[in-house]
Amino acid sequence: MREAEQQRGRKEIVAGLKGIYDDLEFIAADNVHGIFWDPARSIRSAIEAALTPGIDDSVLVASAEQIGRKFDEEIDKARRDEGRFRAGRGDSSGD
Repeated sequence: MREAEQQRGRKEIVAGLKGIYDDLEFIAADNVHGIFWDPARSIRSAIEAALTPGIDDSVLVASAEQIGRKFDEEIDKARRDEGRFRAGRGDSSGD
């Protein structure tokens, strides 16, 4: 979008955000591991807000960048939280 290809850029950003949303929904549906992923739905809510029809291009880009950072952080956070949970239950199997 920054290289004057707004239409194509917007389509790619929207597709990426929908992909992240779908991935989070799929992971969250797993009753064993999914409870640790975006438990407050903050990332999914941010995606829903970013996909609001008529949102300004600059807002969409900024939101997508922030969502991407949050998703990257969520990977480590979910692993850490699950590890702490399993350690607290005495599950040392590593699974």
